[in-house]
Amino acid sequence: MKNYPFNPTFDYANVRELVEGSAKLYGEKIAFSYKGPRSSNVTRVSFNKLREDVRAAATGLHSKQLSGKHIAVISKISYNYACAYF
Repeated sequence: MKNYPFNPTFDYANVRELVEGSAKLYGEKIAFSYKGPRSSNVTRVSFNKLREDVRAAATGLHSKQLSGKHIAVISKISYNYACAYF
């Protein structure tokens, strides 16, 4: 049987570290690919763009003085939902 190397693993303390670390490691590689509900075009999002969008979502919540509070995000599964989740 052939021995294959293990993939590297990383320990992250929280989701923020996961998003930041992934952007540093994978940069312009594709993190998400999706089609819009009324489009046949595939949209591809890099790890850097994902980090930027997650930061924008966090900034929006922070500007509404929601930092440290419990909130509910109700949405269909989508790229925007993923950004809000992270």
